[in-house]
Amino acid sequence: MQVVKSLLCFVYGFVVLNVSVCTGRSWVTTDELENHISPEDLNEFLKWRFLNENDDSTTTSFPDLDYGSLENNITGLPVPDIVDCFGLGSFAQHLFNMQPDSVDKVNTHFYFSSRQYPERVQVFPGDQFGLEWVDFRPDRQTVMIVHGFMSHSNASWVTDMTRAFLEWDDVNVIAVDWSKGGNTWKYWRAVANTRRVGSDVTGFLRQLIAVTGAKVKDFHFIGHSLGAHISSYVSYHLGGVSRITGLDPAQPCFRTNSLAERLDATDADFVDVIHTNGRLLKRIGFGLPEPTGHADFYPNGGMKQPGCYNTSNSIWARIVSIPVARLQQAICSHGRSYLLFTESLINNNCSFRGHRWNLTYEGVNASLEAACDRIASCSEMGIRAAGGDGLARAIGAYFVLTTDKEPYCPTEWERRHPLPELLHDLRKGFRLDRSIKPAANVTEGYANPDRTKQVTTTTETSGGLLVDMMKRAVQNKQYAEIDHAIKTKVEPFLYNKGNGRYIPISHLVLFRNKERPRHKLLPALRGMENPDEEFDVEKDWPVVTQEQYDANPSGYRELCWDLKERGAVGETILHLCLLNATTLRDDLAKRILRFYPKLINDIYISDEYYGESVLHMTIVNENPTMVKFLLDAGADYHERFCGNFICPEDQKASRYDSLDHEWVNVQPNTNYEGYVYWGEYPLSFAACLGQEESYRLILARGADPDKQDTNGNTVLHMLIIYDKMSTFDMAYEVGASLNIRNVLNLTPLTLAAKLARTDLFVHILNIEREIYWQIGATTCAAYPLGLVDTIDTETGLIHKDSALNLVVFGEKDEHLELLDGMLINLLKIKWNTFVKFRFYRRFIVFSFYFLVSLVCFTLRPGPPDRTANSTVVNSTAGPTLNLTLDVANCTAILKGTELDSGAVEVINVTRPDIHCSRFKSHRKDKDKSFDSPRESMGDWWQDLTEECRLMNFDSWQAKVRISGELLLWLGAIAFIGGALREARFLGLKMFIENLSTVPSRIMFLFSCLLMLVLPTLRLWCADEEEDHLAVIIMLTTAPYFLFFCRGFKTVGPFVVMIYKMVMGDLLRFVCIYLVFVMGFSQAYYVIFLSFDNPNTPEGVDDSVSNPMPSPMESIMAMFLMSLTSFSDYYSAFERTDHEIEAKLLFVLYMIIVAILLVNMLIAMMGNTYQKIAETRNEWQRQWARIVLVVERGVPPQQRLKQLLTYSQPMANGKRALVLRINQTDEEKEEMKEIFEMKRTHDRIVAKRKQREAEIKGCKGRPPPQPVRDYPIKK
Repeated sequence: MQVVKSLLCFVYGFVVLNVSVCTGRSWVTTDELENHISPEDLNEFLKWRFLNENDDSTTTSFPDLDYGSLENNITGLPVPDIVDCFGLGSFAQHLFNMQPDSVDKVNTHFYFSSRQYPERVQVFPGDQFGLEWVDFRPDRQTVMIVHGFMSHSNASWVTDMTRAFLEWDDVNVIAVDWSKGGNTWKYWRAVANTRRVGSDVTGFLRQLIAVTGAKVKDFHFIGHSLGAHISSYVSYHLGGVSRITGLDPAQPCFRTNSLAERLDATDADFVDVIHTNGRLLKRIGFGLPEPTGHADFYPNGGMKQPGCYNTSNSIWARIVSIPVARLQQAICSHGRSYLLFTESLINNNCSFRGHRWNLTYEGVNASLEAACDRIASCSEMGIRAAGGDGLARAIGAYFVLTTDKEPYCPTEWERRHPLPELLHDLRKGFRLDRSIKPAANVTEGYANPDRTKQVTTTTETSGGLLVDMMKRAVQNKQYAEIDHAIKTKVEPFLYNKGNGRYIPISHLVLFRNKERPRHKLLPALRGMENPDEEFDVEKDWPVVTQEQYDANPSGYRELCWDLKERGAVGETILHLCLLNATTLRDDLAKRILRFYPKLINDIYISDEYYGESVLHMTIVNENPTMVKFLLDAGADYHERFCGNFICPEDQKASRYDSLDHEWVNVQPNTNYEGYVYWGEYPLSFAACLGQEESYRLILARGADPDKQDTNGNTVLHMLIIYDKMSTFDMAYEVGASLNIRNVLNLTPLTLAAKLARTDLFVHILNIEREIYWQIGATTCAAYPLGLVDTIDTETGLIHKDSALNLVVFGEKDEHLELLDGMLINLLKIKWNTFVKFRFYRRFIVFSFYFLVSLVCFTLRPGPPDRTANSTVVNSTAGPTLNLTLDVANCTAILKGTELDSGAVEVINVTRPDIHCSRFKSHRKDKDKSFDSPRESMGDWWQDLTEECRLMNFDSWQAKVRISGELLLWLGAIAFIGGALREARFLGLKMFIENLSTVPSRIMFLFSCLLMLVLPTLRLWCADEEEDHLAVIIMLTTAPYFLFFCRGFKTVGPFVVMIYKMVMGDLLRFVCIYLVFVMGFSQAYYVIFLSFDNPNTPEGVDDSVSNPMPSPMESIMAMFLMSLTSFSDYYSAFERTDHEIEAKLLFVLYMIIVAILLVNMLIAMMGNTYQKIAETRNEWQRQWARIVLVVERGVPPQQRLKQLLTYSQPMANGKRALVLRINQTDEEKEEMKEIFEMKRTHDRIVAKRKQREAEIKGCKGRPPPQPVRDYPIKK
């Protein structure tokens, strides 16, 4: 099996690298390939064997040789003969050539740089060794940069780092080039060559030290990927190196090796490591994830770096079945380490401050919020990690926040507020890889070693005490040692020596609540300054007896593992055993349960994974055998996993606790989208993951498939969400119910309609229907309308959560596919029964209303005729200029009114401002008094009809107009009354939703309201205001025709296009268009402030002839110019003081707006038109919405009456739609299968009800008891 696995790993590595390197263009760019390792799934090296001259099998020590002896005595070098990267042993010698290459083939080169000679100069070791061509000084620090796999010393990052070092300080920089030994698709060969390169570098440095007198303590090695391990090798043989900086040291072939064969803290006085891609290799991680040096920095968590989200569309990405995007992310993240280190050299204005971290997701926020008031609690990543200049040397693991692009150094605010996407990736990564980063033994002060002692017993690596003992016990069949260790090591962490203890739910909720932000803390914790430390869960913990628990089982929980001795996320030793999912750890878990059976129902108690039990974990591990064992041992199959990790993404921010119950409250509205939202219960887990065997095992023990989670979803709801047809049939067949509603009042059928699960929706309809008869291919079936129709079958009210309503008003393209079959037949029957008549009646009434309004506004009289006479006005413009101007005096002559000529006033203007003469007029007999009230009323009406043009009814046109206006006024009252009546029986909320689907109706109702205001303005003789209102009425009345046009197939699609273009394309265009119009308009307004009309005399204002006299006029001018109406404005440019600037702005504006933006709008509209035209059922959806909108306008009693007309009663009294359908052979076969499935379902449900009745007669089912009769092997 190991051989097969290794061969598969080899093929995977060959495809990834050979395709990417040898094709010349792949889904990995050349820059990305420069310095990254391959993704082969390699396991470990054999311990290096060194050959001496006399005995090939004898392991020799490392001789302290000078370079000459190294050069002349190759067999004495500390270079391995065989590198076993696949764990195949001697078989690898025959299958692969794993020997390191020769010195000549690797051909290691050394390039020197300094401030005086910054250009690279090659230094040749051996007989030609000499430093006269370079500026090497032994009193300076020497920095040696070693590249990694698939890179070279001339790579851009090596050049940039060299330049940055020389700017940072006066140092010697040596770049090592071993590209001939590292640029190979055979990664194991590159690994083997690292030892060859290490020996070459060691010999070179020894000769350098001997010649120049340089000191080893002045050396600083910087290695990326494989280069980090080369640096470790060199430092090991030189001894006394001051510092090694590992830039994401390579993981494949090194992670499981001993410390002597890879970079570790013993290699130098100070080893600092930057982890940027520290994930498991199976998760496509190239760097070592574990802490390796004295100081380990984890930028953004060290798994995946922000900004590394490349995708690929190359042909290889489609042919080769590998996760290309994830591979690119890993390559990008792997290379981020040297970019961060280089920036630490050149960016003096910002520092990569790291906060001590316990390597857990839960510790991220606590780490960032912690004050840097303790020694080494904060440190700087990069060149300053070694301390100095007032900074303490870094010790431990640090979390560092960076940005997603250069410069990577964050601001202070960004450093304290990580992005939600980053936290999401961290949470997901720790969930998958958390076993590689144990919370214990990382950094003191952040993780209590006593609290997490149990973590070290079952880690993934081979250092766990119980794991090693169990391994020996399995091999030797002697279990005394492991049994004794379990009794002595595990029992101190248990309550009452494993007998457990009951805790009130309120105490457990408070224990979980202390992890939440302060605004979500419960009142009992809100007054504490630091609830995490001040809250004592054992304080006021009452002693709960078995009788108290039996009386109120929901108020207490039995715990076995001490709450204060849990792991970082509230886990126990049993969770860790099953987390790694190996046979050895499963056996260890079984062994522990034989001694302490009550451990089986202990759960995670942190909010992230609260409620997760070992049964949940075993189902996720796809291990039915272990599921059966846990069920036999008494695992609670109704345990709820309600932690934040499993919650839908849009509900995570709304989580809050309550002392009344154990589960977490969330806001009900959700789209159910979550990475691992699997329904909380073990049965739902098994269903969502397709574990049919586990599902049947749990169900056979008495699990209820109709149990509802926090969102009210059952097993069938969850299968609808994940669109699993076969599992749905299995769950329904063995007893799951189809009529349970969740928190949003959705059954599985209506949930399928809401989420547009087409196949499952049709399938459930076929399950619920009744077959009346079948003749050949014709079948008569009755479809129940209770969950489908929008009309409630009992009250006639609108059923908002019905399947038809959810499908018709759904916005997804998949909803269009549901408008077929039974739903479209139901809509057609509604249309023919009562909707069509009401639709055409409403259309005819509105058409008549619109025609009357058209006649009224057409016959509306205009303003009275005006006569103009001239009056000479003498004006003095300034102290020296006298002007005589003819100013038109406008005198309004009222018909039948004699004017008093003495009332005319002529104004002599002797001021610079020139005004028009004003005239006053009044009747000669205005001062007469009337004694008769009748005569007074008659004269008032006469004055009103004479002064108000709209009240003059002498002509036949006026009589027709006033008659039409009375009809419009009555029609407006009728339309408003109908809308109020509809709102009364629909309810305000649904009425508003109904109006929102028909925007043109909102405009029409608004015009009706304005129509009711017109008589008031008429009596006040406010003709001008009435004219304005009349214009608005006409503009808001006509668009109501669009609603009726949607009901006709010839013009309906075009109405949909208009709506889509206005609300989508045009709205986006206007937003961008206004930006340019506002900017250019104000620029032109400033330019036209200097406008001077040569035809205007000096001293006279030019604003009358100025094209842009005000900011508003300039905005309108820009609009007209965008419509290519610019001749008047262009000719006016030469009359300003900024003619050249105006014309340049004109050219720029026409290019951006008139050419670019306008044509972009045309292209967007064309795209929208094409999409809607190609959509098959888009018009059908608009027609369906019209049917439902008209239906909502019918009173409930009449709706119920119409329902009884088009439906028929079923055997159980429910209403159904009876259809005759033609079926294919496949559909007939499916009908038979559904019939058998329904029979099995009914039989199982009947048995369950009988069993529940028996249990109820026995006063309830006793809780599951652990199996206690397992023999213990001595």
